[in-house]
Amino acid sequence: MSSRVGIGDLIELAEIALAEGADIDELISHIEAYSAAFHPWYEEHKETFEQGTESSGPVVDRDDLERLLKLHTEVLGKAELLQQGTSNDLMALRGRRKGMMAYIDILPKRLSTRRTRKG
Repeated sequence: MSSRVGIGDLIELAEIALAEGADIDELISHIEAYSAAFHPWYEEHKETFEQGTESSGPVVDRDDLERLLKLHTEVLGKAELLQQGTSNDLMALRGRRKGMMAYIDILPKRLSTRRTRKG
């Protein structure tokens, strides 16, 4: 059973997800792509990492693994910041919505159907 995505691909996806200048939609799609690639790769190599053995030869280079760990932590931190930012934005919108609805809900006490008289 071989992984479709190698550690080099994961590092590249993580670096893309951490790149500055992307709009929010691109950033979310990059983080989702990294997450979708990381999970199957990790599940495939999990037993080797937990046992600390390299029975089938070296799976990954130690330097690459440490770099991936650092990038993975940064991607998770960025995703958490985005989640908190989204929650804060939603709370701000709810507050503005309440203010707008309070203003909109004020209806006139009476409607005038007569025209004003001249003279």
